[in-house]
Amino acid sequence: MSLHPDFGADERRGAILSASPLLRTFIVRDFTDEKWVPQLESELKPIEETFEDILGPKWRQNTAIPLLLTLQTLGTFNLSLPLEEQLGALSTILGIGFQIGSYEDCSEFVPDICARLDDISVLNSKIHTDENLRHKIFQSVMGVLASGSWVRQLSADKPTAFSDFINGLDINNKI
Repeated sequence: MSLHPDFGADERRGAILSASPLLRTFIVRDFTDEKWVPQLESELKPIEETFEDILGPKWRQNTAIPLLLTLQTLGTFNLSLPLEEQLGALSTILGIGFQIGSYEDCSEFVPDICARLDDISVLNSKIHTDENLRHKIFQSVMGVLASGSWVRQLSADKPTAFSDFINGLDINNKI
């Protein structure tokens, strides 16, 4: 199921890859290289810190865990994987969506992301024989990417008028 084409042939896909180091590492870099997971973790760490800034310190419990439970219920992930590995894969997909930041751009990479998830045995193995499950998996991955993209939009739309007003007050001279 691997789909690792030459991204240089498509300028738009190449531009998206250039702007998303997490996506590039996830789908282009050789996952059998022992440095692959540490590289993913180092690229994901600042994104997870941003998630904490935007969504609060319990973002994993309030956002990632409910998404993971939904994916498990839909039969998307390989349930024999430890929960922490499933959560790591989910966080990576959220992070990729966040870095890409656009629903349309995210949709360009769903087959590639699913191929890599399959390569590393994260997906339900029935993806190869059940067309309905394959469609459900692709839709689930797109939903997680869209969630990451939404968090990016949330951070961009974060209103600053109130904090700007408070910061502009000269409380010591007004009392």
